[in-house]
Amino acid sequence: DSEGAFEQVEVAEPLRLEICIKCQKNPVVLETLPCGCQTHCRRCAMKIATGGKCRGCKNWFNGFRTKPRQRAQAKKAFK
Repeated sequence: DSEGAFEQVEVAEPLRLEICIKCQKNPVVLETLPCGCQTHCRRCAMKIATGGKCRGCKNWFNGFRTKPRQRAQAKKAFK
């Protein structure tokens, strides 16, 4: 049945990398939604921004957001 193709895989902890999993050059600044894996730099993430299968946990994701640490630093900069 086709529903099985979209089952979520149970993951204890989201994958958190410092360097992009795809280009192996740039720092990771985004995390996937909803799983929270931190695997891509901004440039590589924009190539797959509409979603797909997460390279960290293999679950389906539907977008990206800035990593929490970067959000906190950006808030500080505007105070």
